Amino acid sequence: MATSVGITARVLQELGVLSRPYSRIILGAAVIDDVLGLIVLAVVNGVAETGQVEVGAILRLIVLSVVFVGLAVLFSTLIARLPVERLPVGSPLGFALALGVGMAALAASIGLAPIVGAFLGGMLLSEVREKYRLEEPIFAIESFLAPIFFAMVGVRLELAALASPVVLVAGTVVTIIAILGKVLAGFLGALTQGVRSALTVGVGMAPRGEVGLIVAALGLKAGAVNEEEYAIVLFMVVFTTLFAPLALKPLIAWTERGRAAKE
Repeated sequence: MATSVGITARVLQELGVLSRPYSRIILGAAVIDDVLGLIVLAVVNGVAETGQVEVGAILRLIVLSVVFVGLAVLFSTLIARLPVERLPVGSPLGFALALGVGMAALAASIGLAPIVGAFLGGMLLSEVREKYRLEEPIFAIESFLAPIFFAMVGVRLELAALASPVVLVAGTVVTIIAILGKVLAGFLGALTQGVRSALTVGVGMAPRGEVGLIVAALGLKAGAVNEEEYAIVLFMVVFTTLFAPLALKPLIAWTERGRAAKE
């Protein structure tokens, strides 16, 4: 379910269109998508573990999720005023790491995936990224940790499973559904922005990535999915990840030409 914010954001950043309305729609919708997807995950995980749906626990999780995201948005107006260099964290990078890890821990404590909290922490840090130049040192840390994450995802899967005819057929079907579902929903949701921008939003919502991999790993660990189903999810994640950048670049160029013609 959850769109990979990182993949789409990287393409939008490289093309210099992050400030465009369609880019903001994609990124904003992707964050909401993550939260909704993880609420669904919590429900499914609870059913897998207990065999029953606890309505009270689900409502509590939904409320906490909305409050968590809402407070993060409200705090964004205050973080730019913080004297980060005076805080007892050693440096602006230390503050950034403390905020990211702290938000991740807070998200985990209320039942959300840690990556949701970390992502919201990154959104807060965007308020001071120019002032403290945080992107380069954080990117260096990401370059070190990302291979470890993907290695952990990979070791849970036997390579032979990916060659299974069942996985290949089911993976192709699931991938097509995953792409068409996002493209159509995003297109209809953003149609007021014009056909070109709406189509860009739809394609930009298509890639799955880190959240999908984490959900699949949690499902495998909980026994909610077997290795074959886990392989199908990995198949879909890989191909939607490849599809989005390849489709977005010519589509954004087309959208920008239309925008220039109107101006």
